[in-house]
Amino acid sequence: MSSRWFARAALALLAAMIGAGCGTRFNGSKTIGAEGGSITLIDGSGVTIPPGALASPITITAQEAPGALAPSGAIVVGTPLTVTPADPQLSIPATVTLAFDPSALPAGTIESQIVILSAPAGSDRFVPLLTLMGDATHVFAQTGQFATFAAAILQPELSDGGDDAGSRDAGSPDAGLDAGPGNPLPHIAYAASAFACTRDAPCTVDAPLNDGGPIDSLSIAPALPAGLAFASDGSISGTATALAPVASFTVTAANDAGADPVAFTLTVVDGALLSLSYPSSTLTCTIGTRCSSGVPSLEGGPYATFALASGSLPAGLSLDPSSGEISGTASSASSQRFEIIASNSAGSTAASLLVVVNNG
Repeated sequence: MSSRWFARAALALLAAMIGAGCGTRFNGSKTIGAEGGSITLIDGSGVTIPPGALASPITITAQEAPGALAPSGAIVVGTPLTVTPADPQLSIPATVTLAFDPSALPAGTIESQIVILSAPAGSDRFVPLLTLMGDATHVFAQTGQFATFAAAILQPELSDGGDDAGSRDAGSPDAGLDAGPGNPLPHIAYAASAFACTRDAPCTVDAPLNDGGPIDSLSIAPALPAGLAFASDGSISGTATALAPVASFTVTAANDAGADPVAFTLTVVDGALLSLSYPSSTLTCTIGTRCSSGVPSLEGGPYATFALASGSLPAGLSLDPSSGEISGTASSASSQRFEIIASNSAGSTAASLLVVVNNG
């Protein structure tokens, strides 16, 4: 699902709220499932869950958090929003929309310099999210986890001055720390804000670019999925060994002037299943004699479960759901064509097999 979809979703959310006069003033709560949904407060702040992001229904709450701890090194320009539960196990990122007050922008700054900062509820350890403008009073960002979100102007941009201060491709911001009298802060950016690795396949995320001061150290939090490693240059490589839902990660570049955190999401998915084929298009069996289709060949992802599209195999024959092999000892004559479906989290593919059982 593209970032363009999220942009349309966020703008549609705002339009619906303004046009219908709907929304809850301070908080909203809703049970949302696989069909997706949204919660919108009266000022247009809220959260949108895309279809397919949740495997099962959960109750999501969005509420204004005027008492949230202020992010260090930043000036908040709107009421923070807290969304719970913290880890909703999203398979597709959600979109968080925040309202801001244009009159609260510090002198010398503009709306496009606003970034959405995210921190666990009750914490002041904020990290920036890739932020886009929604309209004249709203910004939005994608997130894989729920937290407290605040629309803010970062202080390094204030010290630079000018309309272009701190511009980082639609909202990838500097850290909320002022540089000291020595080296300037690092200024890192990855090629994208969301990455996907395929289970049991090599995966690489290139090192971030740095157009700021020298980097003394790079770190990542939380830990990457099993099989992936974070290198000293900020690149990620390895072979993920298990599926992992969309999660947010923060890479922090530091030197003697301070630190520059950059956030992105990463998930581990199954490889797409391209085709399924059996050694022969016909399985011929004889009553009373064991027979087997052999294990089918699967092109694409190595992981799949197998099932019949409909019907039941002749008595005495069975389908192995793990390998796709059909085998056994048939007890009555028949001739029937079956469709076998291989599926995993990325999709499915199918093959047709004629099963003929002859008299002995």
